[in-house]
Amino acid sequence: MKKHEVKIKPKWFQDVIDNKKSFELRFNDRDYKEGDELYLREWDDCYTTRKATFRIKYILENVDGLETGYCLLGLEPLL
Repeated sequence: MKKHEVKIKPKWFQDVIDNKKSFELRFNDRDYKEGDELYLREWDDCYTTRKATFRIKYILENVDGLETGYCLLGLEPLL
């Protein structure tokens, strides 16, 4: 299991925190795997103090309509 630290813009960060958005669209340059942790750090031209950690519970990639190299990560909050 790996822990991936990634930047996220405030609007998207808030949507994830509010459980309105349970996925992340990411370029898969980090070899994401189910079970890995995604450490989201809010980025608004610099890091803010807001952060959250999620487990990757599902990965969708290599499907029609999704650009090559990108993946959708299904997220599960870690309490």
